Amino acid sequence: MNKTRLAESFQNRGPRCVAVRPEPVDGTFERLRTNGFSGISAALKRRWPAAGATARALAALGLSIALSVALFGPAMAQSSCSSDGEPMPHALLERFINADCDACWQDPATPTAKPGEIALDWVLQGRQGDDAPLSAVALRDAVQRLEALKAVSPSAALTHRSVAAFPFNQRAFANNSTVGNIRPADKTGPAPLRVARGIALNGYVGASIELRLPLEATGPRTRLRYPLTAWLLLTETIPAGSEGSPVSRALVRNSLVSTWNAPRRATQPTPADRANRHFESRPMSLPPGSNPEHINVIGWVEDAQGRLLASAVSVCQP
Repeated sequence: MNKTRLAESFQNRGPRCVAVRPEPVDGTFERLRTNGFSGISAALKRRWPAAGATARALAALGLSIALSVALFGPAMAQSSCSSDGEPMPHALLERFINADCDACWQDPATPTAKPGEIALDWVLQGRQGDDAPLSAVALRDAVQRLEALKAVSPSAALTHRSVAAFPFNQRAFANNSTVGNIRPADKTGPAPLRVARGIALNGYVGASIELRLPLEATGPRTRLRYPLTAWLLLTETIPAGSEGSPVSRALVRNSLVSTWNAPRRATQPTPADRANRHFESRPMSLPPGSNPEHINVIGWVEDAQGRLLASAVSVCQP
């Protein structure tokens, strides 16, 4: 696929329309529809002139989402999804492609995920800059991920597989006294890691990642080492045979990296302490050309040594 075709495919997608219920009598939706995110942001600027631009933008986004949920009701709730009910993967297959390498994107020998694995695709910026064949989907965050893996940026393609060091969903984990007294999640309750996303609105989508570990899993006698690093990705599903790719892809469109420190260890732990909940939720931007109907979230957590602890993926129906 040449650069022009790929760029047109990802950059020139027109806006998508959603049927909504009738407009309220007071005209609230008319003002929201006419002015959109910028109109709300302008109103906040008049009300809070001293507030920073970032604070006003986040407030406007939150107000937009709140108004939209109130106006659209169930139609918007159906657009959110999470990893609830999905099996917890035990490995990550990360495929890195240099934006200069058009043939890498079209390679029929591209490694694919095995059962129980998540495959995702990072496109790195190439030396050709904006003239690179895959520049339309290149992401600067891909360099940060390579650095975390202590890998060198490839001139063509690179594949990295990470296997969970602590397989929460395997009985052996619960029986290993050197790890901690943790029961297998697939037999006693929900997986310890959960990811979710909300509706796409004005080029943003709310996304979250949550980890729950028994307090016994974080003690000094376990192999769990803090601080933990949580990765949360917005990915766009590219079916095999589309966009010139012979394999199905989960194209990374945005990422969020969070650091979680060890929980406090009280003399008499409360139920909240024992729940040991780590949580992060942010509005994440969708790059131009991305298709909100095909956006999923993938997340995982690593320990201080970079070992994969748990991963999760949502399955969002378009």
